[in-house]
Amino acid sequence: MLKTYFYVLLGTLLVTDCLDASSKNNLGLNSTRIAVVESESVLLECICESLEGKFWKYEQDFIFVGSNLQDETLSRSFNLTDFSLYITSVQLLHEGAYQCWCDYMVQEKYELNVEVIPNLFFTTASSNITMEVLYLEENRNHSLMCRANGAKPPVNLKLMINGHAFNSSLTKFWVDESSERSGTYDSVAKLWIRPTDITGNISCIRSPQTISKEQHIEVSFVTYAIPRILLSIDGRSYANRSTYVEEGHAVLVRCEAEGARPAANLTLMINNISFESTYSATRPHDHLFHTLINEHLVVIQETTLLTCIGRGEYGYAEQSVHTKIITFVPPKLKLTINGEHIPNGTTYNNTKGKWVLVTCEAFGARPSVNLTWLVNGTSFHYSNVTERAEKFNKSSWLPTSSTRAAINMSSAEGKLTITCACICYPYPRREFYYFKMLTTGEIAKKNEFVEFSVSRNFLYAQLYSLSIHNICMCIYIYIYIYIYIYIYIYIYIYIYIYIFAML
Repeated sequence: MLKTYFYVLLGTLLVTDCLDASSKNNLGLNSTRIAVVESESVLLECICESLEGKFWKYEQDFIFVGSNLQDETLSRSFNLTDFSLYITSVQLLHEGAYQCWCDYMVQEKYELNVEVIPNLFFTTASSNITMEVLYLEENRNHSLMCRANGAKPPVNLKLMINGHAFNSSLTKFWVDESSERSGTYDSVAKLWIRPTDITGNISCIRSPQTISKEQHIEVSFVTYAIPRILLSIDGRSYANRSTYVEEGHAVLVRCEAEGARPAANLTLMINNISFESTYSATRPHDHLFHTLINEHLVVIQETTLLTCIGRGEYGYAEQSVHTKIITFVPPKLKLTINGEHIPNGTTYNNTKGKWVLVTCEAFGARPSVNLTWLVNGTSFHYSNVTERAEKFNKSSWLPTSSTRAAINMSSAEGKLTITCACICYPYPRREFYYFKMLTTGEIAKKNEFVEFSVSRNFLYAQLYSLSIHNICMCIYIYIYIYIYIYIYIYIYIYIYIYIFAML
């Protein structure tokens, strides 16, 4: 083995000396240009019948001396019986000049050009597109790129939509040296698209190379529309906010997905119990879908959480809106004077100057209410007592509260307005509670009375009667004016007669 290696080394040295001597005789031999696509095979023909001075060179290196391989770079190369060189799975590193020597003379020269077919694909700003269908949101600009990576020589790219070329103002093309593989190039075509069709195709066409033919890829697109999720109670929207409903009342809850494509999958959650969509319709002019859920709900719990959830088959993430229903119980109002309940519409007689204890009570309410007194529109804090007590509603066993406010006062002269203010938001109901109060000794005309009314926000009272004292004052003034006029006329006549007598 050692002896064989010695002879090969000696032969190589002899060949090198011979090359220097004979290279001047082969300068005029032209190279044959051969192009081959990477990973394919190539045959470099060379017929040499001589037994000596036969070898192959790649650039300045020996690859074969006789039948002995000298360079592992061409480990998949074979020296055929006629001394032709056969290279399987040609790689880019095999590109270059080859020489076949026979009898120490250059017999063939080849210039091997390796062509690399690029990897052609679509990509977005975030990732490569591996799916056959691309989902694009309608009425929105999207950027899309077609890339041809690792080409040699560099290639051109052309973008088309539904068989038509894109406007040049919407595309951009450039070529860079590949950062991943030396000696190759990356071509990029970028487009900005705002699709108006519901479906379509986008094509990317790569220009042909020396050997390889034109190549194109295609991706289909489908536009989708993100719906508007709505949640309403009795026709009023309460998305992402709370509302109040009287306990035991029935309401219509509607969960909707408006303007979706494709139709949204709706779920209505009522305190973690789900209801699925049962109705969906399309609008013919824009092919958008309207999906809804209607549920009649009797509100009996203290709080009820509603959530409307819309999901699309593709394109957009889950969307939801929610609201919270808070139940309330309106208070029952009661008014007493000196412990005596005053029924609605009855008359209470009181002596002028007599002290009375007026009590206003709101009981069975949730949430609790506040009561206060106003006298002639001004807050009245004297002798004011407020009490609260919590009880449970017998029908739902939920807590309710009672509030009591009392005021100790006497009848006064003139017009007096007494108001028991009930701060009872959010009760929408209007209730009226009033009684008629007449003071003994006063002349009261028909329908002149003290009126107490209970409404959504307050309980008010108004005094309309005209007292005897006021009537007497009017008569006294009338007599005074009559006497004053009589005296004035008498003095005027006396002065006139006196002046006439003097003349």
